[in-house]
Amino acid sequence: MLFLCPPALQAWALSDIPTVQGCFPSESLLGNFDYLLLRAKKNGVPDNLLARFPWISWFIWKARNELLFNGKQILPPDTVLHATREEESWRVAQVIAEKGGTGSRQISEQGNSESESPFPRCQVDASWVKNSKVSGGGFVFDLSPDTHLYGSFGMEQVLSPMHAEFNILLSAMRNSLQLGYTSMSFESDCLQLVKLINDEEDWPSMASEWNEFTHLFPSFTLHICDSFPDMHKCVSLEGASAGL
Repeated sequence: MLFLCPPALQAWALSDIPTVQGCFPSESLLGNFDYLLLRAKKNGVPDNLLARFPWISWFIWKARNELLFNGKQILPPDTVLHATREEESWRVAQVIAEKGGTGSRQISEQGNSESESPFPRCQVDASWVKNSKVSGGGFVFDLSPDTHLYGSFGMEQVLSPMHAEFNILLSAMRNSLQLGYTSMSFESDCLQLVKLINDEEDWPSMASEWNEFTHLFPSFTLHICDSFPDMHKCVSLEGASAGL
């Protein structure tokens, strides 16, 4: 049920956890969990992929219950998407817990040294393919020279690459706040997005994204850079606050 029914098979195939013929998925429930908990890691499957399997299993079960009890069909891509989001939220929560009582002091010290250091910073990028049912992207938090956090974000297909870029930026901003970082330099390679934000261009099709941005914006002292390698092209967003 969790592994061999057609929707489950498709969900596991979409999860990026490698399947092994005759081993995973198999008819043995214990064998499947033995693979996910032990053998997959020994076979070189990355930890960040294996970390998702409890959520994937749970959302496969939830999709089954929705179909049986409510007559609602949840497609396997949506199952994997929701599971991935939940795992990422849980992972961010663990980072916050590890910071403990020293978090406020660390943030203050980083804020004081903002002009002297490129940290903390966040690089964002999106992926959008025409005629696809989903889009997404990722972000990298460089909190110090030796501390890096990675995140990815999937969603239902949006109207354009610009919508995808904006949504990934918003996701990164939300995660930054969850981590306790209100002083953050956000970097994007999407020149059009930078121009949209800094010039406050009127894009009616992005009204919902812009509304969320204006809601998150006051929580930050932040910048948007138009190119990853060209740090001197960093454009301050502080001047845009008057129009928000």
